[in-house]
Amino acid sequence: MAEVGLLRQVGVISTVSGGSIIGAVLYLHLKDLLENVPDAEITDEHYVRIVKHIERTFLEGVQTHIRARAFADLRKNFRMSKADYSRSDSIGELYDSTFYQPAWDLPLFGEGPRRRPDGPIQMRSLRVAPRDHQGPFDPERDNEARNARVPILVVNATSLNTGHNWRFEATRMGEHPRDDPHWVEVDKNRRLAREHWDAIARPQQNFELGLAVAASACVPALFHPLAVSGLFRDERNGQTLPLRVELVDGGVHDNQGVGALVDHGCQRLVVSDASGQMEDAPEASTRIPAVAGRAASIQGDRVREEQLIGARGKRRLALVHLTKGLPAHIVAPIGPDGEPVEPPRTLDGIDYGVHPKVQHLLSRVRTDLDSFTHVEAYSLALYGYRMSARELESEKSIAELARDDPLKENWEFERLGEQLETAPRVYCRQLEIASGQFGKALRLARSTGTGIEAPALLKLVGLGLVGLAILAAALVGLYLARGLLATEISLLGAGLLLVFGAVLVGLLVALYLKPGFRSDRIKQLSDYLYTRLAPALLAPVFYLAAKAMLWLNETFLRAGRLEAPLGSERSPRSGDAD
Repeated sequence: MAEVGLLRQVGVISTVSGGSIIGAVLYLHLKDLLENVPDAEITDEHYVRIVKHIERTFLEGVQTHIRARAFADLRKNFRMSKADYSRSDSIGELYDSTFYQPAWDLPLFGEGPRRRPDGPIQMRSLRVAPRDHQGPFDPERDNEARNARVPILVVNATSLNTGHNWRFEATRMGEHPRDDPHWVEVDKNRRLAREHWDAIARPQQNFELGLAVAASACVPALFHPLAVSGLFRDERNGQTLPLRVELVDGGVHDNQGVGALVDHGCQRLVVSDASGQMEDAPEASTRIPAVAGRAASIQGDRVREEQLIGARGKRRLALVHLTKGLPAHIVAPIGPDGEPVEPPRTLDGIDYGVHPKVQHLLSRVRTDLDSFTHVEAYSLALYGYRMSARELESEKSIAELARDDPLKENWEFERLGEQLETAPRVYCRQLEIASGQFGKALRLARSTGTGIEAPALLKLVGLGLVGLAILAAALVGLYLARGLLATEISLLGAGLLLVFGAVLVGLLVALYLKPGFRSDRIKQLSDYLYTRLAPALLAPVFYLAAKAMLWLNETFLRAGRLEAPLGSERSPRSGDAD
């Protein structure tokens, strides 16, 4: 988009989940550009420079393995046993220090660091004040006369309390009012109204950008919901009680962020859908947990389809997603003679210059933020680059806004062009490993012939010994407690005690997972066990696991360099200047 002159014309950036992480980085650099360069002097070369800078620095930040670092601070691990702090808060702090403060403090276009309040970057500080504009700037009103538009950033999350879309912007936060008669007709849940920062309770006026992004990328069941406290009160059982808003991934409600674009009146949409898409299940499991998971996937897939199809409507849409180039297949039923009624049909895909096998493998690459090798990151980037070029050109109403003479930058990720086209075995093996969740570092090291260095191995052994020491200390503690409680326990008594403990734990788990059946007392007890006691007890375990993952990350990144698929000894130019 930067090369063809479209990035300069973007009026709204609506981000969801992992897209919010990099979307906020882009917005900070755009703010830097718009506030330091006069509008008449801004060119598409400025935007190419921004993207070129992000190409390098964002990957460097991702490769620090933020997910593991969130548990690598023992003090914060213990703090997670408190109601006002969770893993999502820890990750939000890492987003700020890893991505946002460097983008703010080391501008590309300013003469020095930008002034900001002490501590993390706040949402309210994101308002853009263009260099050559007099007075407050309103993007809704003042953009039409500009050469380079000032975009509106919308970071989307989902409220567990109401099931609605929650939005963070530079001017306000909260839910869309849904006051249109059509919405009022079908949706009777309350609206947690959005309001400007100066008009809300003081503790939330300085809401941090990193926490907003953490809420947007808070994948349910993987991360703890991010809490917003002290902002609303609720009438319940004749009492006025505080209402704590619990936020999770924006993709739960709107996985592409299309709703904010429609609400802002956008008529030309460019939608990048990097979500993992549901695959066919030729032998669908009938086990209850598997059925529940599959049903949730079907529901999410249906919502995705309806949102994207509905987004077209009277608007023009350029859509890219990881399986778009693959063909779809139609299978006919078997007829009375035992043969298919008609031969299988294939609905042709789109040729983006990427081998179908590579397209399929890239569509299965995990999307959670642990760590990405150069092979993984560059492959995804090049696939998206080629797909976007084709789609932006084919959507005429968008293509007519593009430059007649597109710029051409040499991107680092283009080095994998031949691999995407020919799908060599060594390269595809790396992409197959990229779809996994556990053991990727060791599998990739074994696949590429990269070993674990002795210092890292010694560290892992040391961690194992520390873990065994903690376990031994716990056993000794249990033994001493047994001696204090009773001098002798019969075998039958020990068995009954174990059975009673198992039944009690099972009952608490069942009641905790079934909120509709738990009493207030049981609720309080189980909440204490799961949200207070368990995090405190597991804090050292999480710490050791995080340290192990960070040390293995070095092996993972070394094994995922470009030498193996390229057959070259030349390493990525990660130290190149902008």
